[in-house]
Amino acid sequence: MRARSPRWVPAMNLARTLLAAGLLALSAYGFADWELDSDASSVSFVSVKNAAVAESHYFTGLTGRVSKAGNATLALNMTAFETLIPIRNERMVEHLFESARFPLATFTVDVPIAELLKMKRGASAQRDLSGTLALHGATADLTATVIVTRVGRNAFAVASQRPVIVSAAQFNLAGGLETLREIAGLVSIAPSVPVSFSLVFRR
Repeated sequence: MRARSPRWVPAMNLARTLLAAGLLALSAYGFADWELDSDASSVSFVSVKNAAVAESHYFTGLTGRVSKAGNATLALNMTAFETLIPIRNERMVEHLFESARFPLATFTVDVPIAELLKMKRGASAQRDLSGTLALHGATADLTATVIVTRVGRNAFAVASQRPVIVSAAQFNLAGGLETLREIAGLVSIAPSVPVSFSLVFRR
């Protein structure tokens, strides 16, 4: 005659299964990718014309992700930006960024994700992030000094502590800038722009 298992054995096996499944899910969740919240994020730059008139512009098409390994990518749609002057938007798309040929600009950088995940909610830290900007068919290494804040269990804010200077010459944009100057009848357009950003990543 076969011995019966105690009634609590199946229940204990079920509990173990549920615990294992829960730990597996928690592990996967803890190392999930972080996605850019585009509605809560912004990238802006300032142009200066005729050596005296400064104007602020911003991008409206942002996407981004930080992988579980800390590989971060921010992509800008080079047809989705706002200068508050529609004809200028069109001229920049056509003559400066040549967006039909180069539809995206990307910044890639490795971030210390394991270190950042140890931050408590509300804590902030300064970091220098050195990465690569790909724009208009050219690439250049740039360093951004940022403030990282853990704004929630599943959200981080990353903001530039000071602007990042991007030069037209670095990205073969000088010719397009000169075309814009001639079309607009300006004396000059500054060949470098300060870029600022405020980004929110969630998982």
